[in-house]
Amino acid sequence: MCTALVACGPSVATSGIGASHAPRGEVQVDLSLTTSSGRRLELVDQRGSPVLLFLFATYDGASLATHRSLQRFIDDAPETVVVAVALQPDAEVFSRAFVDSIQPPYTVAFDPAESIQRGTSDLGALEAVPTVVMLDASGRVCARHVGYASERDLRAMRQVALGRGGLATVPPPR
Repeated sequence: MCTALVACGPSVATSGIGASHAPRGEVQVDLSLTTSSGRRLELVDQRGSPVLLFLFATYDGASLATHRSLQRFIDDAPETVVVAVALQPDAEVFSRAFVDSIQPPYTVAFDPAESIQRGTSDLGALEAVPTVVMLDASGRVCARHVGYASERDLRAMRQVALGRGGLATVPPPR
């Protein structure tokens, strides 16, 4: 499914690359991911800080361009937890290779249950990769961006998250 999403680009129902969408409701996102190093990552454990989920494919040009925006964004957003989730066939293998070759300044993971790809996770249906989803400090979706995301887009999403309750706790050290 992800291959088809990547090949088609952003959904035709959106306004094109970089289309933003309103929050998907008040459901707290509860995902169980596996990091590229094999460690379990529970999103519920990140509550208290805004969380930016970067849903991407390692071979996708728009995903790699968004990665560059994220590198610049992270320096100015130490309170935001950034988790990139590889959504592609053999995500476990490719997420490790991505980390080894790119050395991203954020956690890279994959969804072993593939619930994100199937649209059965708390995030709902995935329109395209890349997609960036911002969760507020309580774990609720507060902003979504489909397609390439610039540093400006990421900062605007962060402001929405901070405006919806800021930080519930002191962020963990990086």
